Parts: sequence; structure tokens; C-alpha cells
Amino acid sequence: MSDPPGGGPPRPTRRSLGDFTAREVEIVELVAAGLTNRQIGAQLHISENTVEYHLHRLFYRLSISTRAALVHLWDSHHPSAGEST
Repeated sequence: MSDPPGGGPPRPTRRSLGDFTAREVEIVELVAAGLTNRQIGAQLHISENTVEYHLHRLFYRLSISTRAALVHLWDSHHPSAGEST
């Protein structure tokens, strides 16, 4: 773990995408497909706030701050995720 500048609780080091829960994988796949938090919530039958909670947790655990960075990481570890056979 590393200490963030300015104090506060230590921030975890970047974790593997393999550490995702099944729900987090569902959410990341839908983010990668271009859906909004509201659309993701509707599709998964969860609230928009729950989607935001999962995304904030992922951003923190992966030391990223944007959906684009999340999709980039996802695509780099799952290159065939967006391809059809």
C-alpha cells in the first residue's frame, strides 16, 4: 500500500482485473459497451447509485479516475471481449 499525498488512509496498490466480482464484471462490460450508469442500472435491475458505488470502488482499487481508463484496462486484459466470432 502507498500513502496518498496530504495524508489520509493508505491507498491500495493497483489490483488485477481478475479480482473483479461477477457484478463488477457485468458493470465494466456495460461501461465498455457505452451505457450510462442509468442504463446499466436498468439492465441489471439495480439503482443508478449502486452502479456509481461499484464504479467508485473499482476506480479506487485500480488507481484510476475515469471510465475511459477503466475501459482501456478492460480491453487490454480482454482483447476479444468486444469482438464477435
